[in-house]
Amino acid sequence: MSNRRLTDFLLLVLPLVLYCLVIYYISSLPSPPTPDLGFEWGDKIVHAGAFGLMGLFAIRAARWFGEGKTLAIWIFFGVLFCIAYAALDELHQSYVPGRDADVMDWVADVVGALIAGGTVWLAARYRWGAKIFHPTA
Repeated sequence: MSNRRLTDFLLLVLPLVLYCLVIYYISSLPSPPTPDLGFEWGDKIVHAGAFGLMGLFAIRAARWFGEGKTLAIWIFFGVLFCIAYAALDELHQSYVPGRDADVMDWVADVVGALIAGGTVWLAARYRWGAKIFHPTA
C-alpha cells in the first residue's frame, strides 16, 4: 500500500471503523448512557443523529473503497452500510441482557443515514461540502 493510499485510509476509513466500535460498545451495555431529550420519541432523535454521523463517515469511507467511482455510488454504499450495520446492531442488542431489538430504532437509524446521504448530495451539488468529502483532493 502506497503512502498516499495509507494516508487516505487513515483519513477516510479509520474514523468509520472507530465509530462502529464505539456504537458496538454502547450497544453491549445493559443500560447505556442516553441523553434524555424530554419527550417520548427523543431516543429516536438520538438514534437518527448517531447513524447520521455514521452515514457521513461511511460515505467518506466509500470513497476509499470505490476510488474512481461517482459520488452517487459512494452515497449509495455508505447509506447501505449504515442500514446493514443498524440491523446487525439491533440483532446484537437482542442478545444483551436488559436490552431488546426495536424495529423503530432501526427505522430511526435508517432515517439518519438517509439524511446524511441527502446532505452529502446537496453539499456536493452546491459545492459547500467539498473540503469535508474530498480532504485529499
